[in-house]
This record gives sequence, structure tokens and C-alpha cells, in this order.
Amino acid sequence: MLWPIAFVIATSEPPVSDALAATDSPKTLRAAFTLEVTSGEALRIIRFDPRLTGPAMWQLTEAKGRNDSLDGVLEGWSVDTSADGLLFPDNLSERLGAFVDLQDAGAAWTVDFRPAVTGGDTSFDIQASQHLAGRVWLDPMSRRFVRVEYESVGRFRVDGVGRIDRLSQNYVLGQDREFGLSYVTAFELSFTAGRGPVTRSQTISARLLDVEFFFASPEALAAWQAGRD
Repeated sequence: MLWPIAFVIATSEPPVSDALAATDSPKTLRAAFTLEVTSGEALRIIRFDPRLTGPAMWQLTEAKGRNDSLDGVLEGWSVDTSADGLLFPDNLSERLGAFVDLQDAGAAWTVDFRPAVTGGDTSFDIQASQHLAGRVWLDPMSRRFVRVEYESVGRFRVDGVGRIDRLSQNYVLGQDREFGLSYVTAFELSFTAGRGPVTRSQTISARLLDVEFFFASPEALAAWQAGRD
């Protein structure tokens, strides 16, 4: 029997550095996508296309079941003109920091880390990150991340929100061969929170139904291609 090998590795070294590089998308890369979002019995299918303008950029194409919390989340998304940024892991290079714990178990490698605060974090993100443990699953053959997980460690409080009993975020990553990038194909956010004796739980799941990547302009594509030469 072979025992897993665990060791500390710098994120600037392969294979972690290769996997991180694939999550770092060019700023000029855009995406149009269709997303299926569910919470409880409610389902919404939404379409985002940054090439369109105004309300046409976000379109609700199907809705089943009532869920006010889910609709509130989607309403917040609907004002985001750069929502395609959600398809890429959130500042993963900064989150991992300089060193991580890597466990080499052969077919499945795991990278454990404590999420670092990044420049784009909200007040909630900053407070929650102190109570989260992160884990990334790495495919040793492709040197690409295939899953990102965040799980809360114990209860904690967030200003303006109250008590968080449990919080987890999970992302499944796919690979785009044309541009050589890792992107989010599905995610799930689950939490239990409360104020005093009142507790509520919610799980929001989403999966990508289709996606089209493209550059913001022919000049941006040419610059990216030149950088690969």
C-alpha cells in the first residue's frame, strides 16, 4: 500500500504554478453564457452576452417555482456588465498565497490553504476569510485545477449579517482548449445563518449550459496571440 505524500510547496513552482496560470484569464477575454440556477424547487435559466447593451445583456429565459431569495441574487447579478468574470476562479493566485500544503495521492492531488484577503474583497469576504479553509483539487496529468472548495471552520459573526453557522462554496472547473484556460462550469453556495433564535439555510447551485469565449476586439486578440509567440 502506498501512503499519500504531503509536503509544503511554493505556488510559484510546478505543478501549482501551471494550474494557477491557467486560471489567470486575459482582461480582454469576454464570454457569453447560459446558466441554470436552482435553489430548493426553484429554477431559473439566464443568458448573459456582453456584446448586447441595456436589459438585453441579461435575459431570463426560463423560470419555475417561487424563491424570493434566489430572485434577489439574480437581480444583483443583472446590473453586473462584467459578469463573465464569474466564470474564472476568484483571484485564486492571491487567495493561495506563497506556500500551500500539497498532498500527492497519485490520481488525485489536493492543495490545502488558508484563503488570503485580496484587493477586490467586500467587507463580508474579509471577515469570512478568517474562518474558511480552502482546498483545490489538481489533476497531475494535465496540471490543471478541477475543483475549488471553501468550508467554514466553526461558527463566526459578520457585521450586518449576524451569526454564520456554516458556509461552503464549491466550484467545478472545466478546460478551454482554444485559449488554454480553466473556467467555472458549476458552483454551489450553501450556508446556515441566524440572528438570535432565528436560523435560515439556503443552497444555490448553478451549472453552465453553454459558453462562448471571445476577445473584446480584434486588436485584443492580436495582442494575445502575439504574446503566445
